[in-house]
Amino acid sequence: MLAREIGIRLGHKKIEYRFADYIYHFLLIGHEETELSSLICKEYRLLKEYDQKNETEYIKTLINYFLSGFNGNLTSQQLHIHRNSLRHRLERIEDIIQSSVSHVELIDQIYQSKMIDEWIHIIKN
Repeated sequence: MLAREIGIRLGHKKIEYRFADYIYHFLLIGHEETELSSLICKEYRLLKEYDQKNETEYIKTLINYFLSGFNGNLTSQQLHIHRNSLRHRLERIEDIIQSSVSHVELIDQIYQSKMIDEWIHIIKN
């Protein structure tokens, strides 16, 4: 599957689809749903369940925080929330996942789990 096809399946509307932007998804092609599901970490599952049950956006908050280089001010701006609201969300996330949001390897696993979960949803439909 080419980058353009992956991008379109992900709902991206671009003129140019760079393969480098979709390399992770390319690596997921050909794997069974059960195999992919087994790669999703426990902490992501806990956050997803909490978000669905309580209509929160903790996964989105944590991923934005991670992708902004753990910059609270930038994350607050991107999410259009007050800095104190972000701090409260991050504290609640730590309670749920029983780990610090500054644990880079774990937050990266949560990010990768989110990408895998989105791909599973795409291949189901």
